[in-house]
Order: sequence, then structure tokens, then C-alpha cells
Amino acid sequence: MRVLIADHTGVLAPALGDPDRVIERVADDRRALAAARARPPAVAVVHQGLPALGGLALVERLRELRIPAVAGLESRDPAGAAAALRAGARGVVALDAGPAALSRAIEAVAAGQVFAGPGGREALIALLDVWSPTAGPFEALSRREREVLARLAQGDATERIARRLGLAPKTVRNHLARITGKLGVQDRTQAARLARTAGLLAGTL
Repeated sequence: MRVLIADHTGVLAPALGDPDRVIERVADDRRALAAARARPPAVAVVHQGLPALGGLALVERLRELRIPAVAGLESRDPAGAAAALRAGARGVVALDAGPAALSRAIEAVAAGQVFAGPGGREALIALLDVWSPTAGPFEALSRREREVLARLAQGDATERIARRLGLAPKTVRNHLARITGKLGVQDRTQAARLARTAGLLAGTL
């Protein structure tokens, strides 16, 4: 298995110990993208603080290349895990979780599964149907449409959604019209029910 490790600190080095993996290490996002394009890895492991633009920016670019990524998080804060999942990571693991946890994350993501270490499980449950490339109807929604839908799922009316998101009420109504069309539902009530069933809640965005 080819694994690309984008890490400027060396903290992810324990993943190098598995003889079944071919490891390529880079120390910044530019080299990581070049390596990913030249020889796409089975999994990329990305340090959250990677220079120059940051690890999550790299995760977003890797997602565009259809390369699954594990984000190495600098803290166990669920907000950080949520941000990584929104960026497109298929796995999140704390940098201090140790080599065994990182190895499990790599194996899970390579197998097409999802991995959430400590601090990431709550975010994963709520965001799974938003970020996954196989997330069903929600994948068709833009980031703003997901934000509007999440507020709707929480029970907010159009005016309240507009205030919360800094939008005009007409803009919110336009978003809702596109959302119902993309989800293939009859009205906003069905859209909200579908979102609640999937765990799409405004508090996770």
C-alpha cells in the first residue's frame, strides 16, 4: 500500500514502521500535491498544521483528486475534527494518539471505511452524510445549501435562517428551492426530515 505522509514535524513517522506500506514523506503542501499527482497514494496522511496553506487546505485539494486522507489533528477538540471532515478527510486522529491509532486509521480509510479517533466521533456522526464522496443526496448540495438545510433541520424559519447566516430572506428561499430539487423531495418539510434522519444539525457546521 502506498501512503503519502505530509508532515513537517516528524510526529507521524511511526507510521513508517509497517513493512507492508510504501511510504513517501513530504514537508509542505506543494510537494504533497506534486507527489499525489505523480503517483496517487492509497491514502494520504496530513498534519493539520502543514505549511504553507495548512493541512486542511491540502485535504480539500486531495479530495478533488479523489485521494482519501487522514487528518492528523493537533488537539482532540471536536470542532477541529468537524473542520477536517468538512474539508473532506475520511479519517481523523489526534497527533498524540500514537502509532497504533494512526495505523488503524490508515488501514480503515484504505479499505473505504471511516475512522474517527477520540474527539472526532461526535463530529463524524453528525457530518458523515455531508462530507463523504458516497454520501447520497447531500453530496449534490453546496456548502451554503448544507448550512441552510442544517438550520432548517433544527427548526429555524426562513427569517431566522437569514439572520443566522447573514443572508436576505429571498436568498434563503432560493436556496431552499434548490435544496428540495437536488434532494428530490416535495417540500422543505421533507427536506428537513431527511436531514434530521442523516444527523445533519446546525450545531456541527
